[in-house]
Amino acid sequence: VASVTAVDQGESILAADELLAPVSNVQLAMVGADDMPFADHTFDLALSVGVLHHVPDTLRAMTECVRVVKPGGLFYIYLYYDLGNRGGTYRVLFRIADALRRIISRLPRVPRHAVCTSIALLVYYPVARGGELMRRAGATRLADRMPLCFYQEQTFYVMRNAALDRFGTSLEQRFSRDEVRNMMEAAGLRDITFSDGMPWWHAVGRKPGENT
Repeated sequence: VASVTAVDQGESILAADELLAPVSNVQLAMVGADDMPFADHTFDLALSVGVLHHVPDTLRAMTECVRVVKPGGLFYIYLYYDLGNRGGTYRVLFRIADALRRIISRLPRVPRHAVCTSIALLVYYPVARGGELMRRAGATRLADRMPLCFYQEQTFYVMRNAALDRFGTSLEQRFSRDEVRNMMEAAGLRDITFSDGMPWWHAVGRKPGENT
């Protein structure tokens, strides 16, 4: 890769700047995804993974991301899914978790991080490892239906970051597959392909035209 440009509107970009200081082909910018200071058709590939469901106008931000992609280039996105394939029990658990998110996300930074780490340790880790044991015992179908089944083979570090992303943010939106496709098409993408694996929804689309 000749050059990578990463953007974030929060102060976390400053920590990234320190970590990536020895890497010469990475540039960082403290800007939001819905108002980027880059010319049209700048990048061969743009990615937004687990971000645009936390902004008020997801379509606007997606359109801005596609704007800076070259004709023929790709845009890759991950957005939270709307639980459309889940049963009633799962949805009840989700509503409880969502109510907790609204409370936890209002805490100051240090206690918010501490609470999210505790959730990862006391909820994510035992539930995920319990599902992993079921899978190893041959109860694959039951393991697949367990909450947090995606994390059964993940490290605690991944679980901790996921808990912070899930419970530490004040705004969360969820979309169906059709809604994601419609937004991607409205943003100007074609040849859209979805991943069938968890977590949902991962999708990639191509900006029409030829990359010159």
